[in-house]
Amino acid sequence: MSISRIAELLLGCLAILIGASAVLGGLFNWEWYFRLPEADRAVRLFGRGGARVFYVLIGAAFIAIGLRFARGHAPSWFDN
Repeated sequence: MSISRIAELLLGCLAILIGASAVLGGLFNWEWYFRLPEADRAVRLFGRGGARVFYVLIGAAFIAIGLRFARGHAPSWFDN
């Protein structure tokens, strides 16, 4: 297994974990999650309900990107 393949797997897994935490935080309305400074900005901008939807959508995008990387379909610029 090449170094670039290992990097793709690691980045894919990391993106999936980050995405899963965003989706779960949005779905379960975790108070500690929405008190984080990054999430607080989204709450101020969209309101609590809008921030929940935003984080579910962003999380789903991260999961999709992570699955793409983990399957070996990283963009061509990644190999440079």
